[in-house]
Amino acid sequence: MQRIPCPDYEAMSRAACDRVLDAIRAKPDLTLCLPTGGTPARLYALLTGERRRAPDLFARLRIVKLDEWIGGGRDFPGSCERYLRERVLEPWGISADRYLGFDPDPSDPAAECARVAARLGEWGALDLCVLGLGLSGHLGFNEPGADPAAGPHVAQLTPETLRHPMAAGADPARLRGITLGLGDILGARQVLLLVAGAGKREVFHRCAQGPVSNACPASLLRQHPRALCLYDAGAVAP
Repeated sequence: MQRIPCPDYEAMSRAACDRVLDAIRAKPDLTLCLPTGGTPARLYALLTGERRRAPDLFARLRIVKLDEWIGGGRDFPGSCERYLRERVLEPWGISADRYLGFDPDPSDPAAECARVAARLGEWGALDLCVLGLGLSGHLGFNEPGADPAAGPHVAQLTPETLRHPMAAGADPARLRGITLGLGDILGARQVLLLVAGAGKREVFHRCAQGPVSNACPASLLRQHPRALCLYDAGAVAP
């Protein structure tokens, strides 16, 4: 995994924007997997600006939602679905046939995983998977100990993950994750990992310098042939 330092969050987001745009230009029907949370928010705002300037560039783009909280109900304010609809799907004009995402309130989570896996099988491998770094070292909701070969599945969440701001107001005893598996992520043609802020220093050190193991799922990206990590100055010790 190549690692590129950026002086601050804005520079990191702009560098990520350039790389996503390059990928779309190279393949207009790109299958782009996206996370939610604070880290990619500026990236999405920058891409929204690019879409206003060049709407045709986004006309064939396909979006896959990385993961989703389940157990909070359909009106759960922290849902990843709501986040992506507000920041990506509507601003970029992504039609329903070009979007694949987990239902935030599935009646049968196992069947929902099977549905997503089947559609991924039709679309083929992810072309570009953008990721944030979870405090437990997770990618999506693939927590420590996750099967590196797994596809879409339901995950039990660690206490660190349940403290995420997006989970605020939900009953932690009921909240679980539904997520693409490490097999889907590691099978992507390209991976772009974004790491920002002093709160990620310890886990980023483990990801970048510790043993390569599913004990820290993000460390497995070091074995990916086309993984790039952009990180800001806050993510490393001064």
